[in-house]
Amino acid sequence: MKSLARSYAYWPSMDHEIEQKCRSCWSCQEAAKNPTRAEPQPWPKPDGPWQRIHADFAGPIQGRNYLVVVDAFTKWPEVYDMPNTTSESTIRRLSGLFACFGVPEILVTDNGTQFMSSAFKRFCNENGILHLQSPPYHPQSNGQAERFVDTIKRALVKGGGEGVPEQVINKFLMSYRVTPNPAVPEGKSPAECMFGRKIRTVFNSMLPPRKTNKPTNENRKVNRSFQVGEKVLVRSYQGNKKWEPGVIERRIGNVLYLVRKDVGKCIRHINQMQRNDSTVVTENRLPFQLLVDSSPKNHHERKYRKDKRRREKAVQPSRVMERKRNATPKLQVDPRKKSYTTDFKGGRCDDGPPVNSRKL
Repeated sequence: MKSLARSYAYWPSMDHEIEQKCRSCWSCQEAAKNPTRAEPQPWPKPDGPWQRIHADFAGPIQGRNYLVVVDAFTKWPEVYDMPNTTSESTIRRLSGLFACFGVPEILVTDNGTQFMSSAFKRFCNENGILHLQSPPYHPQSNGQAERFVDTIKRALVKGGGEGVPEQVINKFLMSYRVTPNPAVPEGKSPAECMFGRKIRTVFNSMLPPRKTNKPTNENRKVNRSFQVGEKVLVRSYQGNKKWEPGVIERRIGNVLYLVRKDVGKCIRHINQMQRNDSTVVTENRLPFQLLVDSSPKNHHERKYRKDKRRREKAVQPSRVMERKRNATPKLQVDPRKKSYTTDFKGGRCDDGPPVNSRKL
């Protein structure tokens, strides 16, 4: 336009006046293109997992609505099939999510009615969450959730023949969470960055078993064991008896034993058993003759016979007591005699020849 005007006329400030005339034309402004996009302003990088999360609704997809939540640090995604998109359903689902991973510091959403309601604002205030909304009709400001919404849509289309939508989403989430992501710190997978370890998948069954380290308290443990035929006391859970005697019949595994009791058998853990060091014999283990002798009737009979023998022994005179003792004769020493004779019957000692005498 300025070139065409110069070919016919010229006046000072001609270019500026022509430009000003075009800018003030309403028809020109209404048909103008979009202005040049400003340089994108990235979100501040969070310091750790679950500090800032982005949420958005996807759908309707095949007649269903899904709540999508993505962690800005680990890229860990969560997708929930929602019966409706009301504030009550959204709050209920987010409450369950926060119970698993904790309450985030910042929640970024769009300007949907379920996120702008007074109930949702009260929910964020009660949990100490800073709720940020993206500008209206500018989904790029919530690009973290918007991009994953597009990913979910394409995943449902690709896996349409692999089952119902719920199965397709679960398979996709499993694959996405264990796949290394260049947008995650150190290029780790979302699961490894979220939990600090790799989660187990079906591919782990292809690897050889890992050797686990023995527990540090293995040297301090006390090894207890019982031998077959050993007498033990087993814990009783019936009746008033706390412990019942038994005998080890067989060992089952490392800590289980088959125990034969007085009546029947039982299986007990080693923690429910202890050695039977008692020497007390129960009544049903005594010999039959000993049980008969220990009855009250036999006890009285035995005592009666013992008292009778004692009385008979006291009445019967002793043989020693019935003998009559004679006086001991005294020897009369006479140096002139060559020998002496003693009469035991008469109690005399003389030098005559007695009938019943002996030479001294």
